[in-house]
Amino acid sequence: MWVRWLLVLQLCCFLSACASSKIYWRDIIREVGAASVSAKDDQLLLCTQLYQGETQVHQCRVEMTALFRARALCHADSTPDYCVRMAEYTWRHYKSHVLTEAPDIRHANTYPVMCGYQEKSVTPCKKIN
Repeated sequence: MWVRWLLVLQLCCFLSACASSKIYWRDIIREVGAASVSAKDDQLLLCTQLYQGETQVHQCRVEMTALFRARALCHADSTPDYCVRMAEYTWRHYKSHVLTEAPDIRHANTYPVMCGYQEKSVTPCKKIN
């Protein structure tokens, strides 16, 4: 009996995770790796292919803008991949603790991206580039 309930609970958790409306950088990175996306039109096209509904497409474009900005600024860092992962963490923190409104492309273009984590000398990436 317990095993059945555990299986039902796991299935419910799995289904609710699949129905989540959150947009993750890892999903965008996986899709961007398959297609070359650079222009805003390409971003819109990819987001409309990945997500349904105007809200999710807009959220995808905001996340993609933040990701591309992090990649561009972290390019000069000694460990660019780690820098991008830390930028994602900063972006999530910025959205949940700093912004008082829903994030948009303007916010994605201005949030702080830091470099130098591995060297223990964290500075804004703009100063390095």
